[in-house]
Parts: sequence; C-alpha cells; structure tokens
Amino acid sequence: MEDIEIIDLSGRVVIVIEQRKNLIYTMPVASLESGIYFYQVKTNQQTMVGKFVKL
Repeated sequence: MEDIEIIDLSGRVVIVIEQRKNLIYTMPVASLESGIYFYQVKTNQQTMVGKFVKL
C-alpha cells in the first residue's frame, strides 16, 4: 500500500490519499488555495518528498 500526503507550509496535512500499487496518481489539488505545498509518498520500502506550487 502507498500513502500520499499533501502538506501546507505550516506543516498541516491537508490531503491524504491511500492507494494500492497504481503507477499513476492524480492529486486532487483544485480545492487547495494558491501557495506552496509539499507531497510525501510513503511505500513499504521508501519515502519520497517533493514540492509544488498551486497557482
């Protein structure tokens, strides 16, 4: 199982997506306010972190 979290600049988790072994994910960010966000993808083997800007 993989979990994806969207986190705002204050460290608050604003979206959590639980997926099961899909290779393509769609992040539902339309409801987010404009700003800078981080995403964290957790798998059984590793955790990946990235940043994106919502305009």
